Amino acid sequence: MFVRILLFISHERLDFVSSHIAGDLLAPEATSKATRVLEYPQRIIIGLRAFLLIASHLEQDHQPPTLPAPNDVLPSGTDSRVKTPLLTTLMTDAKARNLGLTACISVVRKSLPRILRFLDQQVGRMYMTSGEDGANTNDAFDDEQRTLIDLFRTCLVAVPRCIAAKDLSMEMLWTMSRATIHMDADTRKTACTAFQCVMANTPDVCGLILREFVAFCQSDVSGHHLDLVDHCLRYV
Repeated sequence: MFVRILLFISHERLDFVSSHIAGDLLAPEATSKATRVLEYPQRIIIGLRAFLLIASHLEQDHQPPTLPAPNDVLPSGTDSRVKTPLLTTLMTDAKARNLGLTACISVVRKSLPRILRFLDQQVGRMYMTSGEDGANTNDAFDDEQRTLIDLFRTCLVAVPRCIAAKDLSMEMLWTMSRATIHMDADTRKTACTAFQCVMANTPDVCGLILREFVAFCQSDVSGHHLDLVDHCLRYV
C-alpha cells in the first residue's frame, strides 16, 4: 500500500517523494547501525521498493499510476504479492540525474553495502543450506526473521540496478554467493538472478565475478554435499 501511494505521489511531486525516500526511509541514521535496521526493516523495504518501482515507471514511461483505494486488501511485507516487473539495467549517474533521482541513488548506493553486511550476519551465512536442511523452511524462521529475509531479498534485487559490477566489493560478492545456497528458495532464486543481471550489465568483469564465485564454492561448499555442488556448478 505505502509503495503504491509513493508511486502515485511521485507522478506529481517527484521531488517530494525522492526527498522522503532519501531523507527518511533510507536516511543514513536509519541504516548505518544494525539496531536501526532491526527496528525498522519494513520502513527500509518500503523505501527500496518505492525507489525501484518509481525508477522503472519513469524510465519506461508508464501510464500515470492510480491511487490505491481505501478498501484495497494488499499483502504485507512477508505475504506473497503480485510481482511487478522491474528494470534490472544499471542506473548510471547521468540516467538518475535525467530522471530526477540523484538524491535517491546516492543514498541507496551508500546504504546497500551496510544493510547487506548486517543481514548476512543475521539471516544469511548461518542459514546456508547443507544437504537436506533446505527441504522445508516454512517453520524455520519466526516473523522477525522472515521480515529480515524479505529485506535481504529486496536488497539483492537492488544491487544490479544501483551498483556497477566494478564497484562491488569482495564482501558483497561473497554475501551474494552465500545467498545462492540459502535455506529459503526465494532468496536463492533472487541471488542467482541478481548475479546474472550484474554480469549482463557489465560483461567485461564477468571473469572476476565468476572467479570469486568459484572461490566461494571451493571454500564454503563441502564436496560431501553433492546437491549443492551440482547447483553451484549449474549456476556458473
